Amino acid sequence: MKRNDLILFGAIVIFGLAILLANAALQKPGATAEVVSGQTIIGTYELRNDCMVVIEGDGDARNVVEISDGVAKMMESNCPNGDCMSQRGISRAGQSLVCLPNKVLVRIEGAGDMLDSIVH
Repeated sequence: MKRNDLILFGAIVIFGLAILLANAALQKPGATAEVVSGQTIIGTYELRNDCMVVIEGDGDARNVVEISDGVAKMMESNCPNGDCMSQRGISRAGQSLVCLPNKVLVRIEGAGDMLDSIVH
């Protein structure tokens, strides 16, 4: 590799790190976790209140979401592969947990995400 290639590589790495840091700094903390099963909203839970949410879906589908210390995490699932349980906990606005086989979605919303009466 030539000197200019190394400079270009270094500039790309620094630019990528800057984007990651800016994204982390600009992301709002979450206020609520909305739990959806299929097309049905199960409930909206405040992240500041610790609780366990049991979601009973189609057939024998079952998921358990734990909200603790401002973080929502999938604790149990009887889906075939269990990938949803290996996802890390979420706490920032815009983040989500998904269990596709059981059709369960948990999404974090920030305090300012509520729509006003003008928006349709």
